[in-house]
Amino acid sequence: FLKSWYGSCMKITHLFFRSIAVAALSALFLVACSDPASGDDTGKYTITVVPTGATDVDRLDANPTQATEGETITLTATLGQNRQVTIIIPAVIVTPSVITTSGGTATFTMPATDVVVQAAFGSR
Repeated sequence: FLKSWYGSCMKITHLFFRSIAVAALSALFLVACSDPASGDDTGKYTITVVPTGATDVDRLDANPTQATEGETITLTATLGQNRQVTIIIPAVIVTPSVITTSGGTATFTMPATDVVVQAAFGSR
């Protein structure tokens, strides 16, 4: 009886520790392979433009689309007639925050994180 019980206990113990080892390695892999603030290991962050209310003519382009902290980013608007775009980036100052002419630009300084540019298009 004891030999049978000991063998079962050893199998359960082995499975338990093997499960813990797999979970620990998985967690270590996730921590080592991800950095929520940066898109890559070169220190460059991504700029993504998310348009709302845009017509087929309206567009807002970021140049560059990846940058390091402190770099100046230029946003250039392509607008239809009598259109404007309001630019919102939470916790970032954009100058100017509204562009009313096609070819008009706005700028901001890249923070140390990826940026989502909210571009709200509408009539002037």
